[in-house]
This record gives sequence, C-alpha cells and structure tokens, in this order.
Amino acid sequence: MNDNPVKNAYSMFMHHVGVSIFWLLASLFSLLILTGAATASAVAVTYKIQDDQNAVYLVKDFIKGIKKNFLYATPIFIVSVGLYGLFFLTWQYAISTSATMILVMTSISVLYLTVFNLHVYPLIAMFKHESIFKLIKNTLLFMHVHIGLTIKLILILLLYVSMIMLIHPIVFLPGLAVYFMLFTSQLRPVYDRYIQQFKETENDG
Repeated sequence: MNDNPVKNAYSMFMHHVGVSIFWLLASLFSLLILTGAATASAVAVTYKIQDDQNAVYLVKDFIKGIKKNFLYATPIFIVSVGLYGLFFLTWQYAISTSATMILVMTSISVLYLTVFNLHVYPLIAMFKHESIFKLIKNTLLFMHVHIGLTIKLILILLLYVSMIMLIHPIVFLPGLAVYFMLFTSQLRPVYDRYIQQFKETENDG
C-alpha cells in the first residue's frame, strides 16, 4: 500500500469488485453448485485483502479457496437450497390455507437457516473443523454466542438487498463488493480474537 489514502481505498474497493466477479462467475458457470465454496473463498480472500500485510493474488487465491472449501461448503449449500425450497412450498401452503401458525414457524425457520448460512461459510474459510458435523455444531454455537455479530450480518444483507430493490438491479455487482467488504470488516474483530487464541494455544503446546 502507498501513502495516498484515496488510491488505497480505490485499490481495496477494486479488489473487492474482483472477488465479486469471481464469485459470480464461479456460481454461474457451475450452475450454482460451487456457490457455497465460492462464498467461503470470497470471505477468505477479502479477509486477506483487508489484512493489508500479505500480497493478494485474486485468481490464484480464489481458486485455491474453492478447492479448499469444496468438501464442506458444497453439501451444506445444496442442503440449504433444498430446505429453502421446502420452506417455500410450506409457506405457499400456509398462505393458501390461512394456517397462521405454520406461516409463522416457516418464516422463523427461513430466518434461522439464513443466519446459519451467514455464519457457516466464513467459519469454513477461516478455521479448521474435524468433520462437517463439528462444523455444524460450531456454527450453531457461534451464531448464538455472538448475537451482536449475527444482527450486524443480517443488517448488512438487508442493506444489500435494499440497494438492489430500491435503486436498480444494475448495482448488483458493485453492491456485492460493498457487501463483502462490510461483511468481512464485521467478522474481523471477532475472528481475530479466536485466531490469536489458537496461535497462543499452539505456541503453548
């Protein structure tokens, strides 16, 4: 980084735009199969971009992240899509039959699944897990322990969706760059504490 704050900010933003483009291409050309792995990879790369201490090679780092995260992220994404589809059908049924309780429970389930997905891909990207079941357990624990972070991530997602709906769909790509930038910046204070704790534990060991 140079001493010009304007150039630094522009360079960082363009790096995030690059990550967004790679995320979109990976998702579309894989028919959405790689979306989960691409999301985890995007978080890892944007985390590295904001770290400002290591050189970032967008293409190399992004592809490496997809390969690294594929095993856990892909089945979680596929199952999540299936659950969203099931919830949608249940929601439609509840509306057509005026089943208020089912509608409320379905809405809560959708919110819960969304929160789970907001947390699981960053956890895949930044930490090691013994198995996919331990990952799910850690994610459920993490999303409840860090309620403040969870609320922030939901608000950032709502901001991004609002940008597309209220401004114009054309802001999808730059808005996605802003989303990843804000998303990762909120993760950093929490994640850095865990990363530091793990380093200290390894050194003591």
